[in-house]
Amino acid sequence: MFFSKCPLRVGLTGGGTDLPLFINDNGYGSVISFPCNLYTYITLTQDIIGYTSFDHKYIINYREREETDQINLIKNDIVREVIKEFQLKPCNVTLTTDVFASHNGLASSSSYLISLIKAVTYQYNLSQYDIAVLAYNIEKRFNLFVGYQDPFGCALGGLKRLEFFKDKSPTVRYLPSEIFNSFNMYLLYTGINRKSQDILSTLDTDKTKELLPEVDKLEQSIVYNNLDDFCNIIKRSWEIKKATSPKILNNPKLYSLDEYLLENKICGAGGGGFFVVFTEKDYDFVNYNPKVSVQIDICNNGVVLCQG
Repeated sequence: MFFSKCPLRVGLTGGGTDLPLFINDNGYGSVISFPCNLYTYITLTQDIIGYTSFDHKYIINYREREETDQINLIKNDIVREVIKEFQLKPCNVTLTTDVFASHNGLASSSSYLISLIKAVTYQYNLSQYDIAVLAYNIEKRFNLFVGYQDPFGCALGGLKRLEFFKDKSPTVRYLPSEIFNSFNMYLLYTGINRKSQDILSTLDTDKTKELLPEVDKLEQSIVYNNLDDFCNIIKRSWEIKKATSPKILNNPKLYSLDEYLLENKICGAGGGGFFVVFTEKDYDFVNYNPKVSVQIDICNNGVVLCQG
């Protein structure tokens, strides 16, 4: 049995500039993000006597249960494409997560994919960077709007600036995280699910380009531990982000939450999912929002094989 886990990704600024279409047009994109201490989990097994050994069936468990002896009939895109990629024999695959809200803006598809690749490639000793590259190439097969920040943001631990280029591989620059000692971070669930493709397909490229200077400024605020600048840049980046697509705040509840939360942003493409909330250290946000919020921290490990 192999058991792996991969953190979910929280983006701070630059989202949208990591899309291949944007990079092809502009030559460059960049984001600052970190994986948080919420995870997806994969269990991979092959039974000795049972469905996979005698009946030669693939058993896939997630919100649904699938049983089939034909790879092409597997409905779960992630599992099907990884099985194809590695020509896996019949096996049991179980997917679970700390965040069961679908289309949540935390790059859960990429995180699941990375978890499964880690379990499957245990004997290959691939680096986290190699797994991120492989995950990106596999996800492109079923998600036309996958950006580079999702696989690289999930697979690689720590707070980092990711840079993406038209003609060379992505680069990673790790940043100090001391500034995060000054406040608490929370995820607040909006209760609204959406498909990121619906929003990413409407992005205004010129508006999205305005986020690139904010990435530079946010990096400087982090490096020099300037809390006031950090908060102002996060807020300004969010205002720019909202202007990149009319679908980012396309729901009255989202407008209301946006008014309620002074320093915030929506994770991922917008349109639902989670808000990231920053508060003072002595303020317990979960106490006031116990059913829909969770405190988070930066995960420094990235994807790991927990058991083999």
